[in-house]
Amino acid sequence: MGVALIVVLLGGGILALGAFSTPVFGLIVLASITYLRLSDILVHYHHFPSIAKPLIALLLGLVLMRWILHNDEPRGWPLPLMLITAYAIVILLSLFFASNFNAAIGAVSDFIKDGIITVLVVMLFQKSEDFRKVVWSLLFVGIFLGTLSVYQYLSGTFDNLYWGFAQAPVLNIVGKTDQARIAGPIGDPNFYAQIMATLVPLGINRFFAEKRMLWRIFALWAAVVSTLTVIFTFSRGGFLALTVGLLALAFYYRPSLPQIAVVGAMGMALLPFLPAEYTARLSTLTNFLPGRGDVRNEVSLRGRTSEWIVAGLMFLDHPLLGVGIRNYPEHYLDYSSRLGLDPRRENREPHSFYLEIAAESGLAGILVFTAIFWSLYRSIKTARETFEKIGAQEEAALTVAFGAAMLAYLSAATFIHGAFPRYFWLLLGIGLALPQVARTLQQRADEA
Repeated sequence: MGVALIVVLLGGGILALGAFSTPVFGLIVLASITYLRLSDILVHYHHFPSIAKPLIALLLGLVLMRWILHNDEPRGWPLPLMLITAYAIVILLSLFFASNFNAAIGAVSDFIKDGIITVLVVMLFQKSEDFRKVVWSLLFVGIFLGTLSVYQYLSGTFDNLYWGFAQAPVLNIVGKTDQARIAGPIGDPNFYAQIMATLVPLGINRFFAEKRMLWRIFALWAAVVSTLTVIFTFSRGGFLALTVGLLALAFYYRPSLPQIAVVGAMGMALLPFLPAEYTARLSTLTNFLPGRGDVRNEVSLRGRTSEWIVAGLMFLDHPLLGVGIRNYPEHYLDYSSRLGLDPRRENREPHSFYLEIAAESGLAGILVFTAIFWSLYRSIKTARETFEKIGAQEEAALTVAFGAAMLAYLSAATFIHGAFPRYFWLLLGIGLALPQVARTLQQRADEA
């Protein structure tokens, strides 16, 4: 513990110096550590003290110090603060309806930390030249995690956790077939597929936009290993999210024939890596289509359908504020036993971020998240229009790629609940900061 504390203190000192002189340095560190889940990995696998809370407190203090000492006032933070506060009020009110009060209090505590990250990201992300740096920080995390995951799968070294960054639990694939599924630092393949699918549109953008060959190679590396990682998780929701992100990117870019050929060649090159069980698992998605199958014939789909219906029933019974934050599992068996679709006699999660909001925070939560999603959409749209207005086409295209990445993330959220919400609040902070980033470049253009 003594050595660990010294390492943490030394790292904190270096971070403080760097972040005080250049705020984007602190933002890059925060984004990288959050996407890696580094703090949790250090705590659970290496017996380090938590670095997340001290890091957030340190960066927030440095922002305030720059504001006071150098009159460097951060911009854009009132909107995210207002949105975070609104949802905090909703979940605090939902505590009155929570049957498991301790679980609800824990969720409130986690949300406060995540909400601070959103506001802090906006405060640190102020300049247009920082946009590319932030995206590359996420892509290098993708290279690290994706390379580990691909190597782990191809080598079959599922017992090696690779310092905690490459977990691979044995789970159901299709029917009665169980197999190791890549889960990265998260430990759940579906959530891992969600965050890796989010990186693919960003990697493709950098591959076509970067001028230097070395950076284009890194971008291609990130896109390829992130795509393969999504495949090796065997996540159906991850596959759909990846498809949505790529289609959104193609809709904006209207790719030329050479670009289509390049992406097509990349896809063909990945075909030999597709496991036979993966295509069999994807084929079960047709069971949701009318006349094509029956969800009762596949165990996981039957359970998923039950979880979704139960979430809807909870919302109808508690429409205003829901059953209480993180209290869906407490009521699941009561509803599912009456529904009779899921034979499992255990508490389950709603397996949909949106249905989770409805069931646990009711109409009030739905309204707040509608405002959050609308603000995110408006921020991305405003930033793109501002960049295009001043002729900053590369920044505009990168903004669209980020929008496609968010679409991928939010598409995957249709099929999984908010068990690891910190990724969402991090990405939300980046998205809400984009208008002010674009305005800084516009001001420089106007002055010039």
